[in-house]
Amino acid sequence: MPEWEEPSVCQIVPDAQKPNTPDPRDPEDPDDPDDPDNPDNPGGDEGIGEVDGGLQSAVSLRPNPSSGVTTVSCAEAITELTVRDMAGRVVLRKAACGSSTTFDTSTLRKGVYLVKVTTARGTVTKKLVVE
Repeated sequence: MPEWEEPSVCQIVPDAQKPNTPDPRDPEDPDDPDDPDNPDNPGGDEGIGEVDGGLQSAVSLRPNPSSGVTTVSCAEAITELTVRDMAGRVVLRKAACGSSTTFDTSTLRKGVYLVKVTTARGTVTKKLVVE
């Protein structure tokens, strides 16, 4: 057998004996991805996008759905705001917005848009419906 071909060994281990496999009956599973206290998914699975601590709940879009002016507010300074349509095209980009900014949605087509809010602490993406 050539030097680069090593024989493969496959060992089947029942689920109960696999290391780091949580017991599905254990309600205190530390690796539960939906657990808001899980360090790999802080804040739980609220909304969409990356979540850094409680940043997801610190960002708000009002009104949503919108047909005019939409206000984006955050508990901390927004370093960049990007609005994309569902095809991924950037329809609006703003830099250094402070903790609150507004933009006009009346020029946008009806549909769903993704609003990406970037702060020094992380990035949050929220859905915005334009009527």
